[in-house]
Amino acid sequence: MTFSYFCKGRTIGYDAANEIITDAASKYLGENYTDFAFLYLGNTDYVGHKYGWMSNEYMEAIDKSWNNINTIINSLPDDYAVIITADHGGHDMYHGTDMPEDMTIPVIIRGGGFNAGEKLENVNIKDIAPTVASLLDILPDEDWEGKSLR
Repeated sequence: MTFSYFCKGRTIGYDAANEIITDAASKYLGENYTDFAFLYLGNTDYVGHKYGWMSNEYMEAIDKSWNNINTIINSLPDDYAVIITADHGGHDMYHGTDMPEDMTIPVIIRGGGFNAGEKLENVNIKDIAPTVASLLDILPDEDWEGKSLR
């Protein structure tokens, strides 16, 4: 690991933490090439648990997160593959079951052999790690349940 940055949303507020993390990540990624970067923006998760997924507050948090994501993407080389996803699905204000609502996640992928506008079918949270491994030309662990989306 060449760089890590942690900002505690519970202390300063998740929206403020998203801004600070976005600034730190876009600065680092704009100045350094790395094979892999992971960035977690926690405000949408916090708001989803507090107000419910698909609530007005949640949709507003997603809109703000898109601004953060665009800032980060604009700091990356054009050939850098980007996966945008959620850390879990959900129903009401909960998650953690094997219900389809909890296992199904939104996924947007730019680059890495994926075509613009390509619709990914039957995406499951278990597919993210194998997809990242595939993008890095690493074989997935034989015990992983998901599949590469590539």
